[in-house]
Amino acid sequence: MRFSVDRIVVSVLLSLLLLAGSATACEMCNCYLGINPNYNQHMIGVNFRHRVYQGVHVHQASDGHNHVHPGEVTPTIRENFQTTDLNLRLYPLPELQLFVNLPYSYNYIETNGMVTDVIKGFGDAFILGQYQVLNTMPDSDNVRHRVFLGGGVKAPSGVYDKPSDDGEVEAHYQPGTGTWDLLLAGSYLLKWRQWGASSDVTFRTGRKNDLGYHMGDRFNVNTSIFHQFVVKDWTMLPSLGAFFEQAGKDEQDELTVSNTGGWGVLGSAGFDLYYGRTSVHLAGQLPVVQNLVGTQTENRFRLIVGLQFAFR
Repeated sequence: MRFSVDRIVVSVLLSLLLLAGSATACEMCNCYLGINPNYNQHMIGVNFRHRVYQGVHVHQASDGHNHVHPGEVTPTIRENFQTTDLNLRLYPLPELQLFVNLPYSYNYIETNGMVTDVIKGFGDAFILGQYQVLNTMPDSDNVRHRVFLGGGVKAPSGVYDKPSDDGEVEAHYQPGTGTWDLLLAGSYLLKWRQWGASSDVTFRTGRKNDLGYHMGDRFNVNTSIFHQFVVKDWTMLPSLGAFFEQAGKDEQDELTVSNTGGWGVLGSAGFDLYYGRTSVHLAGQLPVVQNLVGTQTENRFRLIVGLQFAFR
């Protein structure tokens, strides 16, 4: 029996992706870098993201202390983060893709079933560039690999100092962070006949803002396996995967903020529909395992809906 190098690569990579999905919760950016039949065209689109966290929450103020007194009954908190992203992807060169993102957030907090806080406004815009370092042509087994590496910056363009109804400024409820951040990202795409796998890795690090608050570094890995169906002029891509996220502890005036940091894994399912230059993206995520530091609200679910238009 003959084993080609590409078959070995495919087997190893698919095994690693499956293990990541079966073995292994802060988003950094909404770059959609992987599955896309219109990968070599410019694109503009709108994405809507809805994230829900819930738990018995100890209120964390910007001074880094818990505002709970002995004997006090802590309320049940449900945190809802809704973000609408305007996305633009450009190809100034065949091997270079640029992503520009402008988010608007509407965040509201429910306490014991009643809305108690609403914080809304524009978030931090970012620009990210990635260079294609590998793009193999399909071999005799019809296997193809693509690899992009790059980085970018997140600008302090969003609201980051809006007080809640009790007058406190809680950093994690804010649409923005008030800092310039460095972004690093890589993406890998494997295609074998009508099957494929993609993996995106992102890292964000920054400094403290003028309020003295420093968000912990963020690291995300998003992997998925998909199958392509073509029916006349329609292309459908259902996918299954896993999303891993890790956050370092925050600091206020160089002191560690309690109840911050941790990691988690969410299982994901998605469906992409393409018709000509128009595409629709639907995805949902549910927590599989999460290990959060201290008393934090936990992931409940996430929904993503996107509409994109490709152009030359």
